[in-house]
Amino acid sequence: MNRYASLSDDFYVNMNLGTEMELPANRETVLHFFERIQKTYPTMRNFYCRERGDFILEEDKDEGTYRWCTIEPRRVCSGQVNPETIDGAMDQHKLLLDLAPYMLSVSPLDCEALDLLFGFDFTYRGNHNQLLAEVLGVGPSMEPVLDIPGTTVINYEPSVTIAVDPECRQQLRISVEARTNAYQVRMGEYPEEQLSVYVTARQYGSLDPDKTFVATVDRLRQLCEETLDNHVIEHILEPLSRGDFDAIGKKRRAPSISRRSSSIGADSRQPVVAAAVRFRRAGLSRVGRLHGPRQLGDRHPRRLGVRLPPALGVIDEQRDGGAASDP
Repeated sequence: MNRYASLSDDFYVNMNLGTEMELPANRETVLHFFERIQKTYPTMRNFYCRERGDFILEEDKDEGTYRWCTIEPRRVCSGQVNPETIDGAMDQHKLLLDLAPYMLSVSPLDCEALDLLFGFDFTYRGNHNQLLAEVLGVGPSMEPVLDIPGTTVINYEPSVTIAVDPECRQQLRISVEARTNAYQVRMGEYPEEQLSVYVTARQYGSLDPDKTFVATVDRLRQLCEETLDNHVIEHILEPLSRGDFDAIGKKRRAPSISRRSSSIGADSRQPVVAAAVRFRRAGLSRVGRLHGPRQLGDRHPRRLGVRLPPALGVIDEQRDGGAASDP
């Protein structure tokens, strides 16, 4: 089992390669590409096409752990839900990145953005926004708003995006997505929903002539893992997993929202982004709800998605391979 699996109810690693030009969509090219993927992963045998021109190959979802990949008009995507190891998920992503230049004519010059996402889902029945505000906290200037008598938080999705190079071409985003709406708060009826934490690293724009897709995604993995190990686990994932207010200086305790919890030690490697940012408190997102088109798919209970803010471009990210609602 991978070292992040015990931190949430579901964990997944997704890769997206967005292109400036449209990808080939002819029958022979698409089938040949997926047949090559299936040769390495024989259990990926569910193939279908959506009306909007997306092609999907995936494993059965019954067991709750599965692989998937897609070809969209301007994006190649890959993911694994609840992978046994991080290396196993990355091997799948690297296979697609190795094949794309030769089988789909994707050049490093044609790269709009290359994304790697580590996602964590917590199953919780209740007001996600109120829980996030109380467990993760808000900035000192906003704390008095939460103390107004008779009020309830109905929209709070902390998010922060940073650049990790002077050119702002490598970016890192930490975000939390709640799935509670005002109607549910008004009625006091909450379905069992997934509250999600995303750590996304992105390489933006064409790659340098001496860089490859595989080398670049390795660098993005390093950024994600260092950020998780040195910042996100302690300050976001573990407090949410335990519902522990004392972890962030509070004196109350909230109901646990995860069926399992664990403490993961910091990575022994020297952190690349440690000097650049401290995730003591997540920032407030200004982009509102994060649902949108061109999603990568449906989780096994239902369909969800997340769109990155303009600082990270316009490519959407999602747990796996089904459709989602338009904005």
